[in-house]
Amino acid sequence: MELEFSVPLPVEQGRAEKRMGRYHARLAAVWYRRWTGDFYRAACGAWAWAREGGRPFWPWQARLSAELTYENDRICSLWMEGSERQGREEGRVVRTASTWTRRDGCPLTLGEICSGQRSWRRQALDQVEEGLRSMRREGVALWRDAERRAKAQFSPRRFYLTQDGLILYYPMGALGPVGSGILTFPLSTGMGHQNLDVYKIPEKV
Repeated sequence: MELEFSVPLPVEQGRAEKRMGRYHARLAAVWYRRWTGDFYRAACGAWAWAREGGRPFWPWQARLSAELTYENDRICSLWMEGSERQGREEGRVVRTASTWTRRDGCPLTLGEICSGQRSWRRQALDQVEEGLRSMRREGVALWRDAERRAKAQFSPRRFYLTQDGLILYYPMGALGPVGSGILTFPLSTGMGHQNLDVYKIPEKV
């Protein structure tokens, strides 16, 4: 098995940074236990089966990656992705995103960031539906009832910030086949998020 591991750890060591660091270290430990446990044993079993039958074998792959998508003196936003591939089979990716206050290291929900916007959830879902229509026109494979699923599976924690605005995302398989990947939906200026200066960050930040 091939294993690649990358964990985001803050350079500074204040109270907020330590809290963020502990969270991501715990998350990384969950993936590490899986990949050095059941996943690795399954890979060994697949290798033994292939060797016994004289069949070709391709190493299983596991990778943990991270990206800092935005930061300023008040908040920082990033995501981590765990990806798995069993030989030549289609791989799967799980994304976990978080946005943190720099002062006390507390995670923010989408509702807190959009606290100054009326009906922010409805506006966000409207833009997701608009994005789904655009994806269909572009030929992206989606479930027939993707709009209903988007509403039912909406989470105020599945988002991250970028320099250009706020990105909502849905996990693989939620709105379409796994092959369609993680579907992302940039929020337009309809929610007042043309740039990060208009984010309604709570006073606790």
